[in-house]
Order: sequence, then structure tokens, then C-alpha cells
Amino acid sequence: MRAGETLGSASGTSQHRDPTPLTWEVGIDVGGTGSRLRGAPTTPDAGSVEPVDLTGDPVRFVSGRSNAPTVVGDLCRRFAEKAGTNSTAAAVVGMRGLRSMVVSRTLNPYAVHDTLSGELGTARTAVASDTIIAHLGALQGRSGATLAVGSGAVAIGDDDTGRLHIADGLGPLIGDNGGGSWIGEEGLRAAARASYHDARGSERLLTAAIERLGQPETWESRLRDAPDRVRVLADFAPVVVRAAAEDDVVCQKILRESAELLTDCLASVLSRPGVRQVAATTGRLMAVGSPLRAAVHGLMPVKRVGVELVDAAATPLDGALLLARRLVEDPEFPSYRPLLTVRTTG
Repeated sequence: MRAGETLGSASGTSQHRDPTPLTWEVGIDVGGTGSRLRGAPTTPDAGSVEPVDLTGDPVRFVSGRSNAPTVVGDLCRRFAEKAGTNSTAAAVVGMRGLRSMVVSRTLNPYAVHDTLSGELGTARTAVASDTIIAHLGALQGRSGATLAVGSGAVAIGDDDTGRLHIADGLGPLIGDNGGGSWIGEEGLRAAARASYHDARGSERLLTAAIERLGQPETWESRLRDAPDRVRVLADFAPVVVRAAAEDDVVCQKILRESAELLTDCLASVLSRPGVRQVAATTGRLMAVGSPLRAAVHGLMPVKRVGVELVDAAATPLDGALLLARRLVEDPEFPSYRPLLTVRTTG
């Protein structure tokens, strides 16, 4: 059965009964490379109605402002079309770079709240950093710490009083150490060195970089002011990871340095008083089988003795839905500005 359809009579007779209106909880994960929405039906007798899954555009900056409200609005309108006239109990957006956008005033999170309320008709909304929803998804709402490694890198933990502790996630210019854009940039540096026969270079990376970006003398101008610079660098990271797995010694050195930075980041959160000594890693560079994941998991017990490393239980999108459920159950759920703002008006 398609989402938004309701269960009618079991037979083709003229007997009908009024269907129970469906209620939905909506989670949205918005990043620099794309966005995703999942609507989950919560009405007890929803039967075989399946979740609604949609994909959308990434967030961009237009005239110095984030277009996140536009991206979220498009997803919400498309969801509402599929779900028909059914109601949304709560909606949550998790967004990459939220903290820096709020602090720099390139995004007002309440504009996103307005979009959620306006398009979905819900009175319970949350706008969160992608770090928050990744943490909730990875540990299924339990306390502990999470290291998320995508284009950036950030660790988050919650202590026994409910306070949040964050390490890194400061963006590619001054932070995100060891993350995807960091690895990609180090890989391009190694490729550039190979172009002038420096022993610290990697011929394999040079070949791959030329295929993607052209000749080395054009890379600086290509990347300097490119709006997609972080994405281009992060997209080169898997090339470095694969080369390391195939015994490229230069790439292996880059991954060792990345693992050191990432484990230090996670250890700093775990060292805060009251943080439960359980940690999960998440993000595309931390997939099972990744040599970077193996390096981090190998170093972590040395950096922080006694830490229990667990597999991420679910995705950031699942974390957004979990937070939506909490908003339904607890309208007084607190905000943690600028990482999380909550609005409940009814």
C-alpha cells in the first residue's frame, strides 16, 4: 500500500467504514551533498502503510544566506502531497553546519521551524545539528559518545546530568581534523608533490586527481573560491582510503594521522566528567570494513582505557525520527542552542 492510502473494506462490497486518519512523525537529514526525508506513520492501526522516503537538494548559500528553509520546504511539500490530508505530530530537521550558520547569522533556525509548521501543520518541531541526530541514531538515544566522520569530523557526548559536550566540528578552515575534507586535502597535497617528483608524493593519487580536476597547475584556482570546495575535497577522501588499503605508503601515513586526530577528538569528549564510557563511530568513512574505521577502533582503547566501542545502531535519519518521537512524548524537551532549538506551540 502506498503512503497516505488508508485501509478500506476487506471486500469489494458497498460496505465502507471511515478510515482512521494517519498520523506521521517526520525526520529530515540535510547535508552539503543532499537531503533526505522520512515520514513514519504512527497511528496504531496503520497496518501495512509504509514509511515515505524522499531525497532532495543539498543546502547552498545564496547571497550570503543559507537556503535551508527552501530545501526543507520542498521536501515537506512533496511529503504532504504523498501523505494526503493526514496530520504530522512532530517534525525534526538535522542539518550539517547548523552551529556555524547560526553563530554567523547566515541562517535563522526559526525560519526552518516556520517552514516545518507551515508546510506540515505541526506544532512540535526541532532544528538540530546533524551531530545531534547522528548521536541519537548511533546510540538509539542512550548516553555515551559518538564520533561522526563525513566531510567533517565531530565528537559529541552527553553526561549524567544531560549536558552535551562537543569536540571539533568547527569547519574545514580551522577544524574538522581527520575528516573527509581533511583527508582529501592531504591527498591532493601528496598528488601535487608527485607532480614534481617529491618523494613524499603519491603517483597513484596524482593520476586520480588529474582525472578529476585536470592538471595540477589548475587545482589552486579551481578550489580557492569554489562553493563546492568541501565536497570536492571530501569526494577525494575515498580515493586515499582505497589506495591505503592497497599498500600505498603515502596514503597509509595520511590515514594514520587522520586516525590519531579522530581518536584524540573522541577521547576529549569521553574525558568529560559524567560521560558514559561507551562510544560509537558513524559516517560514510566509518563504514564497516573501512581501514580508517579499523585504525580508529584500534587506537581508541589506547587513547582511552576502558571504553566500550559499539557499532552504530542506526542512521542520523533514524535519530531525527527518534527525536520527533521524544517531542511527541515530552513537549518540554529542552533546547541546546545553537545545536538544537525546540518549538512546541500546542
